[in-house]
Amino acid sequence: MKLYNIRKPENLFKKLDECNGRVDIVLPDGKRCDWHQDGELVKSLWQTMPDKTLDNMEVKLENGQDTMHIIDFLMRGNCA
Repeated sequence: MKLYNIRKPENLFKKLDECNGRVDIVLPDGKRCDWHQDGELVKSLWQTMPDKTLDNMEVKLENGQDTMHIIDFLMRGNCA
């Protein structure tokens, strides 16, 4: 799932933390990192970004309920 224009990434990060199944972040070079293991690293790298937004981010979710959870978050607006 490719996510675009994430205005408040910290809210997305909280939602990803709440996922029960495996969550992979796909890096620009195509490699994957496990959110549950490497999420803190991603969050700390995000803190170094000047505007604190994400233009795009690709995530792979193995659990269907997690996918619905993230879609619901996106549909309600990623600022809540």
